[in-house]
Amino acid sequence: MLFLLLACSDPPPKKSLPPVVDSDSPPVESTPPVDTGPPDGTFSGTLTSSDGAYTATFAAWKAFTYGNSETSLVYLSANPEATCDALVGSLLSAADPSTLYGADDCNVVIQLGGTLPQDFVAGDSFTASIQLFCTFGGSGFVEDNGAWRWNGSWFVGTARTGSFHLENGATGITGTLDVTEVDGSFPYLDGVPSASFTGAVSGNVLGETCEGLGSHPIFTR
Repeated sequence: MLFLLLACSDPPPKKSLPPVVDSDSPPVESTPPVDTGPPDGTFSGTLTSSDGAYTATFAAWKAFTYGNSETSLVYLSANPEATCDALVGSLLSAADPSTLYGADDCNVVIQLGGTLPQDFVAGDSFTASIQLFCTFGGSGFVEDNGAWRWNGSWFVGTARTGSFHLENGATGITGTLDVTEVDGSFPYLDGVPSASFTGAVSGNVLGETCEGLGSHPIFTR
């Protein structure tokens, strides 16, 4: 049957000539390339727990910042869909933080007292902190009695070894950040087990001002 179908098929169509292009018509603009990664040189790297059970590969797609003469806040999100409104809703109204996080990623929060520019080395000052909030396993956040919890393992830690330089830039707070050792715990696991992470996470902080953060208690107290 296959032979008969081939034998009786119509002859192939003649090839058409290429269309005539009007030399006077404007050139067709090419579509700009789609972003496939975070900004070049941004804060990124990998942290691994001391027992090897957890590894977080981090890249700061977004950096939301706000500051005044007394305090500065920098929030680095690993989710390219993160927005200022989503961050403000999560921090101030207990809204779903799903668009701020990725799976097996860490978000970083820097809080700094005093005016900018300023340099900070972990352990040398009580006026600043570098905190990490990491998601491991699981697939998203679920609501639990009015609060949102990651449905895998949730880690909260503070940089034991790290440093940064921050200053006021044209669009927000900018600078550089480096983290190599983090101590913390898994607050929602039985016994709240402690954990330490090491690695090399460093790069630029490319901040954009998020005015809504100005209502955060650290700025209004």
